[in-house]
Amino acid sequence: MKANPEKELLFVEAVREGRLQLTKSGKVFNAKGKQIGSKSSNGYILISMIFDGHKYAILAHRLLWIWFKRSGRPFKTKQIINHKDCCTSNNRISNLERCGYSHNNKHAYKMGNKSTVGEKNSQARFTDEQVIKYRKMFKKCKITMEEIADATGAHLLTVRYMLERKYYTHV
Repeated sequence: MKANPEKELLFVEAVREGRLQLTKSGKVFNAKGKQIGSKSSNGYILISMIFDGHKYAILAHRLLWIWFKRSGRPFKTKQIINHKDCCTSNNRISNLERCGYSHNNKHAYKMGNKSTVGEKNSQARFTDEQVIKYRKMFKKCKITMEEIADATGAHLLTVRYMLERKYYTHV
């Protein structure tokens, strides 16, 4: 994935010009002193601004890292900024570290943020609740494998392995 130094530079300039204010405790404020940022679906704080009539957004932890750790110089290549405590909304500078993809993934598994088991697995097709429901319905002949596959968008073989407990063995 390519870095977007031009976009990052827009936000750095906004800080330099006083349109944004950043704190080492991870907060971002507008020029009027109001804290800004919205939480994304995966818990990251997004900062949005309009530049030349176009809306841009940046992850708050990236902007904070660039400002405090790189003296406002955007990255030339895509870099990972990891949350040490795995709390994506904790943007304190002391909680952030620059790392590679490998370290970031290992850290997420170690901290329990990622898993190879069940619905925490990023490739999971079913929640644990769905597995229980579909297994009961299938056992009582109230649903077919094909109907489960159609309803969930899962491959027929995935459905079969889920029902036979080759997948989702923990449920």
